[in-house]
Amino acid sequence: MRWLWLTTMLVMAVGMGFAQTARISAIVRVVEFQRSGTTQWLAGKVGTSLENGDRVRTGKRSYAEVSFADRSVVKLNELSELTVHSVAAGKQEMELHQGSLWARFVKGSQATVRAKTTVAAVRGTEIVVSIDPATGSTLVRVLEGELSVTLPTGERVTVSAGQEIVVPPVITAPPQPTPAPPPQFGSSPTVTDQPFTEVTVSGVQTSVVAGASDFSQIQTSDPAQFITNPSLPNTPVSQVTPPPPPPPTTGNLKVVVRSRQASLETSGIALTSDARPRRLIGARLRPRGTVGPLFYSLAIQPLTDLAGTTRTRFTEGYLAYRDERLGTLRLGRQWISRSPVNANLVGKLLVSDIADALSWDYAVQKVQLTAAYLYDAEPFTAGKRRGGYLRVAYPLRGGTVGLSALKVRGGTMGYALDFSQPVIPNQIDLYGEIGRSSAQRSNYYTVGLYFPGLYQRYDTDLFLEYTKAPRGAANSFSLRLFQTILPGFRLVLVGSRRGRTALTGSGTDWLVGLIYTTNFSLSGAPR
Repeated sequence: MRWLWLTTMLVMAVGMGFAQTARISAIVRVVEFQRSGTTQWLAGKVGTSLENGDRVRTGKRSYAEVSFADRSVVKLNELSELTVHSVAAGKQEMELHQGSLWARFVKGSQATVRAKTTVAAVRGTEIVVSIDPATGSTLVRVLEGELSVTLPTGERVTVSAGQEIVVPPVITAPPQPTPAPPPQFGSSPTVTDQPFTEVTVSGVQTSVVAGASDFSQIQTSDPAQFITNPSLPNTPVSQVTPPPPPPPTTGNLKVVVRSRQASLETSGIALTSDARPRRLIGARLRPRGTVGPLFYSLAIQPLTDLAGTTRTRFTEGYLAYRDERLGTLRLGRQWISRSPVNANLVGKLLVSDIADALSWDYAVQKVQLTAAYLYDAEPFTAGKRRGGYLRVAYPLRGGTVGLSALKVRGGTMGYALDFSQPVIPNQIDLYGEIGRSSAQRSNYYTVGLYFPGLYQRYDTDLFLEYTKAPRGAANSFSLRLFQTILPGFRLVLVGSRRGRTALTGSGTDWLVGLIYTTNFSLSGAPR
């Protein structure tokens, strides 16, 4: 009887202690925490426990997941800071100081989330909370459930599923709830089919995320692809222009029209190089948004050289449907590559990163699957090259390893192993791809170095790549530098040294560009 009593007391003690804990359950790149009553920030790790009053913050392109004992989950976006005032299960209290978060609280919980002067009382709800760094306004969006928002004036407003409310720092007229984006596209502050919440995988700590939004943003904005891609022997010169980068996590203006969401991203482009056309000036227009359960994205890019020749390309146009259980389906012209290799297209399995395709992205725990039917694998060359593409990726030792296969009409089965691994976590990454080309029926490999520490400190993206090209194409060494100089302005420098082939000699190529990107409302007011 005595042993039974001791066992019961022990179980109760463990249960009570467990109910009062929280922990960091996933980390991407730079995540730090600060103990209550201290000023020192420490490097976070998966499994780090959090107590009442502890803080968590994320760096640039960094994300974190915090899990509670009752299975409630909070995911922090990049450049976000959160204080967990109370970790009590079902009665969590937290305060967002900057950035944005997505949270899912279990049914019956009575959690409270503060942001600036706004207080959201949660009742088993899936929500998004974001602070606009430019205006100081707070966005509270309800994806599921219902919550009560207390305004700075003390007035309470009920926000239901499918609604959002924007609370300015100074209230002249009480804000009212307005229609929100569909929940499958609304888990980021801006409407997107690639939410930041998908980057964090529970139980995983990563320093490199190949194919994540920040990598693809760099790849798709590489001006070296705006002019001419390296041509493969016995194939036409591929005039491939990538789609523009995904919209930033803050700054897009959402226009609500009968629950529809829309934004327009515009870019001005100026490029000069040692190859023809030597100078290009142009623009990029990218409307995107939601219509019912569907997400759409379009990209039109007119470019003019100094001779007055203008080329307009339709570089993106697809519809997406997302489901938490079924994954994401995309139909249309889209960025199809998931390889970490940058813009050296003779050094990767896909000759063109853009394809007219029906693609499917699906996650099974830690495994990420991408499958696509390619209606046209090279839409900017003559003729249609139909085929199929498959890639399976898995997080490994702080990075990612992927296996892919490609088969297009007129080519053999191509396959590749790609990888991205930290050499020094959050300072130097090693990435690459090795495989067999479908078109050239020969082997190739590309290895590269990326320096994420430079971006954390100086907003500098620096890539060094060497490619051992397929048979008949030139080997090359390239440097790509992307430097943010002012808000919205990015300077780009691309230099490469190509080897000799049977048809061409060796040489050095260079390109310098300036890209300015901003977002407009449909009425034309810049944000």
